[in-house]
Amino acid sequence: MDVPLLPDYDGASVVNIVPALLERRGPVAGILPAEVLDAPRRVLVVIDGLGQRQLAARPDAAPVLTAMDGAALTTVAPSTTAAALTGIVTAAPPGRHGLIGYRMHHPGGGILNPIRWTLDGVDAREAVVPEETQVVAPFLGTSPAVVNKLLFRDSGFTRAQLRGTRIGWYATPAVIPVLVGDALRAGEPFVHAYWDGIDNVAHVHGHGAEYDAELAFVDRLISGIVDAAPSGTAVVVTADHGHVPTAGHEVEIAADVRALCASLSGEARFAWLHCPPDRAADVLAAAEAAHGDRAWVVPVERILDEGWLGPRVIPAARARMGAVALAARGNAALTDPGYRGSALVSRHGSLTPDEMLVPLRWAVA
Repeated sequence: MDVPLLPDYDGASVVNIVPALLERRGPVAGILPAEVLDAPRRVLVVIDGLGQRQLAARPDAAPVLTAMDGAALTTVAPSTTAAALTGIVTAAPPGRHGLIGYRMHHPGGGILNPIRWTLDGVDAREAVVPEETQVVAPFLGTSPAVVNKLLFRDSGFTRAQLRGTRIGWYATPAVIPVLVGDALRAGEPFVHAYWDGIDNVAHVHGHGAEYDAELAFVDRLISGIVDAAPSGTAVVVTADHGHVPTAGHEVEIAADVRALCASLSGEARFAWLHCPPDRAADVLAAAEAAHGDRAWVVPVERILDEGWLGPRVIPAARARMGAVALAARGNAALTDPGYRGSALVSRHGSLTPDEMLVPLRWAVA
């Protein structure tokens, strides 16, 4: 029987990268060598969507990354962008920073999408203040140089996860090595850079030739960053989650389950079922009967007890969680017919190794 791969928050987890690079502490500091920890300049590159298993299966497409020293880390639960990117920069699990998924139940009413920062599809940057919704200061309260996509310049998500940083914006990824190199030569001891091409390609095209082409491009991008860095700079590469191909495996959440719920949130690989407390047992039983062959059907009490979202869950994060979670197994995608989302070829969010394991790679320029 397959079991969910839980995040190793106390060990080899993405939430422990920033403490290692900024303060030489924590479990990841025990993974990275002294030449990285003692480097006068450090770069952290996050490649959205690059799973450890997908990278390991394609060494010919990524010779630079493959040749780097490395290890595997677990990401956060749910294994999704808003929760994991925020976990990386804040060094906090989702239960602590509060952004617990792609579509979050808002206690004031409606569903908040933290990536777009919309509430039921409407811009919510004033109604739901980003800096109050995500409560942990990024990068341990420091103000490092960040290199990020121009498209995200005015977004609520940027305000939530990167507030207080000094951001250099790029319109195309060719500019990333230039901005990173300029920041390092200007005296920055730490630079954080981000690229989302792998995630976008996997969602739209799956894991075929298009994925391989994007991975080869990412490999050249990492080579360019290493080449642009002054001698002695440590370049560390990681990701927020991997991917599972789900096209053809979509199943609507059963009507009898939905009828018992007040609302649904989350996403197709990790859905929250919200209901009044007196209906939770009925929702759990109905969901297990309908979807137990395709998902881990888990009451919220177990999720809290086992620390899926971290050992500490703040009240605001708890209020965004449902009574029951559906964490998809195999290639399943449990869709909400009330949510008109994009038709995706590949998805993430659950606790399978393909989604949960991400690479940690490093090299010194």
